[in-house]
Amino acid sequence: MMFSKRIFNLIPLLCLLGCATITQTTDQRVGVSSSPTGADVWIDGVLVGKTPLRTNLSRKEDHMVRIELLGYLPYEAKFSRSFNAMTLGNVVVGGVIGLAVDAASGAIYRLTPSEISACLQKDGSGRMSTAELETCEDCFFFVTDKPEGTWEKVGTLTPTTTKTYTR
Repeated sequence: MMFSKRIFNLIPLLCLLGCATITQTTDQRVGVSSSPTGADVWIDGVLVGKTPLRTNLSRKEDHMVRIELLGYLPYEAKFSRSFNAMTLGNVVVGGVIGLAVDAASGAIYRLTPSEISACLQKDGSGRMSTAELETCEDCFFFVTDKPEGTWEKVGTLTPTTTKTYTR
């Protein structure tokens, strides 16, 4: 009688251990960082913020990440879902029902990697971002009405009003 009472008391505990939705959520916290920092982070086509950042993503599906910063090549990576071995406890303890619940909710998966760190490469076009221009000490800009054929046009000046300045 004492033995069966102990077993009876252990059954709820065993059920809890076999269900991944109880031991982990259907979302996973992931990180995205870049060098240099301050790059736009797009996940599944939605702008979610600037690097560095941490966000929660559904474990149920893969997620495409795009990191963009003016003057640098875009960086693309993927958070991939993979089978989480913790859910095997459902087959032993919770049976097919527990496994089905975890599969439907996404708790059967985990996202890898848990962190994406991008080292952004200059785009090589020679163009500079506004931030780079503002801090550039060795930059020279010239305005001319007769450019040479080898010069690159980077902009056009348009008058807004006619004013005369004197020194």
